[in-house]
Amino acid sequence: MSDLALALDGSTYFSSVALLRDGMLVAEGQVPEGVHEKQSGRGEALVPLIEDMVAANGIRLTELSSIICGAGPGSFTSLRVAASVAKGIGFASGAKMYAVSSLLLTFGGSRVPLEDGNYISVLPAMRGELFALPVELKFGIPTPTATAHSILSEMELRDRARETQSAIIGPGQEIEANPHAKGCGVQLSDAASGPSRKNQNAGLYTSILASGAIDLDSWEPDYGRLAEAQVKWEATHGRPLRA
Repeated sequence: MSDLALALDGSTYFSSVALLRDGMLVAEGQVPEGVHEKQSGRGEALVPLIEDMVAANGIRLTELSSIICGAGPGSFTSLRVAASVAKGIGFASGAKMYAVSSLLLTFGGSRVPLEDGNYISVLPAMRGELFALPVELKFGIPTPTATAHSILSEMELRDRARETQSAIIGPGQEIEANPHAKGCGVQLSDAASGPSRKNQNAGLYTSILASGAIDLDSWEPDYGRLAEAQVKWEATHGRPLRA
């Protein structure tokens, strides 16, 4: 029996979705540019996008065996919307839910073919800083070379890239790329390179499932840093805000 997975990411204002069968990309989509600039439009745009995509491919949500959600870091509100949608679908469908760093999904959003080598994947962290994760791309598979992301200034990022001879990939960077859910699986252009390339590129999808399903009740995205509202509250009251 084949594995049918729905992947989604909301780490930036450009939320994306993808439908995968046994790790192969079946369909993909992205919330139209500009919609996420309106805070109230994020959930309203993401859910219909998913509904239209599964309907266009003759699939019912109850057929899903896996849900893969971009875990961040990134936009607090967008991550919460995507996580809530993923959890809701997982609960309703009975599908297992998995998480993947959104910093690995930038490779799925690249507009140009990428050569194997060293990269630093980045996403906006606000306050003039960036979330940064060193990644090795080998046989088309992005693998982090650090256990956690860093928060760097633009200058620190450039210095790090020179020291490690790494290319920088992310929104507004030398390699322009927003995270995209299709990065979880093998794209048709990759599969066209032959069976060996197809099997190699399935590595990220396989590693996501091998990491184990997350608990729907307790899992939260990795926001990367505290929300602005919480920072202001704690500065005003002089103590941590408890959950």
